[in-house]
Amino acid sequence: EGQVVSEFDPVCEVQSDKATVEITSRYEGKVQKLAYSSSGSMIKVGEPILWILEKEGEEQEKHAQQDHFRDTFEAKASATATETSSLPLEENHSTILQTAKDTTFLEELESFSKLKKQVPSVGASNVQTVVGDTFSTESNKVLTSPAVRKIARDHALDLSTIAGTGPGGRILKGDVLAVLQDTSIATIAENEIRENSEERNDPLLGEHTVVPLRGYNRIMADTMTASLKIPHMVYSDEINLNRFVKYKMEQKQLDHHNHHEDDSKKLLFLPLAIKAASKALERYPWLNASFDDDKYEATLWKDHNIGIAMDTPRGLIVPVIKQCQNKSLPELAEELKHLKAAVAEGVGGLAASDLKGATFTLSNVGAIGGGGTYMSPIVTPPQVAIGALGQIRRLPRYVTLSSTDPAQSQTIEEAHICAVSWAADHRVVDGATVARFHKSFKEYMEDPIKLLLDLR
Repeated sequence: EGQVVSEFDPVCEVQSDKATVEITSRYEGKVQKLAYSSSGSMIKVGEPILWILEKEGEEQEKHAQQDHFRDTFEAKASATATETSSLPLEENHSTILQTAKDTTFLEELESFSKLKKQVPSVGASNVQTVVGDTFSTESNKVLTSPAVRKIARDHALDLSTIAGTGPGGRILKGDVLAVLQDTSIATIAENEIRENSEERNDPLLGEHTVVPLRGYNRIMADTMTASLKIPHMVYSDEINLNRFVKYKMEQKQLDHHNHHEDDSKKLLFLPLAIKAASKALERYPWLNASFDDDKYEATLWKDHNIGIAMDTPRGLIVPVIKQCQNKSLPELAEELKHLKAAVAEGVGGLAASDLKGATFTLSNVGAIGGGGTYMSPIVTPPQVAIGALGQIRRLPRYVTLSSTDPAQSQTIEEAHICAVSWAADHRVVDGATVARFHKSFKEYMEDPIKLLLDLR
C-alpha cells in the first residue's frame, strides 16, 4: 500500500489451471488499499484486487469534461424539445432533423423514427432522453477524451464498438483498458497461429491439430528458452542400491512379524535421495546457489529448498520442499506425500508458495518407467544444478568379497542399479566439484546407515 503506479504497470500475477496472466494497472496514481495482502490467495472472477487513488489533476479534469458535455446535452435537448413538444412524433423528428447538425445524431434519430407506430406521442422529456443518450460533439462521433482516443489509436481499437460506462455513454479510459486486457491473450494466440499458418496449411502435412501452449506448459517453454543461455556440464554414474533394498526387505519382514506397519517410518527411495542430496550440498554449497547473469554474481543459499519434478496431465510441475537440511526422513516422506496429493487435486491444490523458492532440483524420472538409463537434465535458471534419478534395475555387477584372497577378490552377483545424471551451470560450478558432490551423494545412497549416523 502507498506505492505509486502508472498505466500498464504490472500489479500482480493471476494463475489458473490454464494460464498465468500478468494483471496491469488501468490507472495512474497511488495504491490506497489491498484486498489481498499475501500471495496464493484465491480470488473470484470480478472481485477487486486493489484500490488506486488517481492523481487529483486528472480526476478534476475528467469531472470537468463530463460536466461540460452534460451541460451541452441538456441545453441542446431542451431547446429542441421546446420547439417540438406539441407536435406528433413524425413532425417532431422532422423538426429535430432540420435543426440538429450532428451526423450521428441524425442517423440515430432516423433509426428511432421507425418505432413511431408503436408509440402514440412523445413529450419534451422523451426527446431529451433520446438526445442525452446519443448526442456527441459536432467534430466527434464518439464521446470520449483525446487521451482515450490516443490509446485506442495506438492499439488499433474501434471506439464505436466499445460500450462506455461514463455519463451519457461516454467511453472512459478504464473501458478501453478493459478491452485491451481481455483480448491480450487471444491476440497473442492469433498472432502465433497467423505467423505459422502457411507452413501448417501445407497439404503435404495432412491433418493436424494446433494446440497453443498455456499454463504450466507455457511456463516450461519460457523456462527452457531461458536455459539455452546456460553452458551445461553433465556428469553421469550409477549407484548400487543393494543395501537399500536389503534394509527395506528386513523392515517389511519385521513389520509383518509384529503385525504392525507404520507408513511414516518406511524407508523410501525418494526421501532418501532428497536427504542424501541435502547432506552432500552441505559439503559442496556451490551447487545450492543461484546465478545472476546480469551482475555476474552467485548467491549461496543456507537453506536447501529442493524442487521435485512431477509429471501431471497439465504438464511438468516442480513443487518445492523447503529447508530439507532440517527435516528427518519421515518428515520428508510426509511432506512429499502431501505435495503429491495437492498436485493430484488439480486447481487450488498447490499454493503459489509451494512452487517458488527452489535452490536445487531433483527429477525422479525413473518412477515413470520405460527402461531409460541416463538422461541430460536441464538446469532451471537461476539455479545452477539439477539431478535426474533413473529406474532401479536388476543387473549383473562385479563386487568385492575379500581383499585378503586375490583369487576370490571379486565375483559377479545381482545388483540393484540406479543411473544418476547431474547437470550444472559451468559458469559457476566446475566438473571436479560436481564429481565430488556425486561421490558424497553415492556414499549416502549406497549405505543408508552412514546417512543416518551423519544426521544431526
